[in-house]
Amino acid sequence: MSPPISKDLWLVAAISSTTLPSALAQPAPDKSSAPPAPAGIVAAISPGAQIKSNEQILYVGSSAVPGQRIVTGKDETLHVLMQDQSALTLAPESELVIDEFRYDETSRTGKIRLSLNQGVVRVVGGYISKNEPTAIKTPNALVEISGGISLVSVTPNQTQSSFLFGNQMRVTSGGGEPQTVTRPGFSVSSSNGGPSSPQRNTPNQLQQQLNVRQGQLYPMQQTQLQPPVESERSMNQLTSNSGSTNTLRNVLTTGSTPAS
Repeated sequence: MSPPISKDLWLVAAISSTTLPSALAQPAPDKSSAPPAPAGIVAAISPGAQIKSNEQILYVGSSAVPGQRIVTGKDETLHVLMQDQSALTLAPESELVIDEFRYDETSRTGKIRLSLNQGVVRVVGGYISKNEPTAIKTPNALVEISGGISLVSVTPNQTQSSFLFGNQMRVTSGGGEPQTVTRPGFSVSSSNGGPSSPQRNTPNQLQQQLNVRQGQLYPMQQTQLQPPVESERSMNQLTSNSGSTNTLRNVLTTGSTPAS
């Protein structure tokens, strides 16, 4: 069980996405009969949760595969680590489909396509998103995340996409002009009429958005996987209390981008 996590750490906790066990790296299956290769693994889950995927209950250590539909109930949260070190955190009362996952471990390239039908998902980009944006389709928007962290929230009539850290987030919707966000702490609202221009979130506004679906995100039952050095260093930089302008709180307040 993880210790309690601060509000700022909650925003970047998924940066510590971990290296997956070598057992998940499987040879190409016989396409005529074998099931799809795992896209990742369920690394953490809310205590006592009965989260369903394709009518089966998921547990810590369960495989995440292309074509999988994951539904969380009230106070149920799920954390998935993908083979390319991407991380997905699905909030309570959400529905997500892993439409496509392809990854070449040698070139560290591939493709990730997700569909969020309701609720909230936090996406942390891994190796794939450095070359090919991670795509999240919602009922009224397409959100593409390049090498960063974003929070996508779907309600019946709107998609709210918040860019938290990284290179950029691009949002397209309806016949409106696509919007690209490169400054952490900015968000785009999308409806059938198209996406809004990027708007800055104050720390309080962003926290209110997170609190809507946070539920019992932490502590969660989780696997004993170790974060990669690069991710751990990034989290330490963002959450430092040394007074640096690189802290996440300063990023959200000023809209400045952390130094590399």
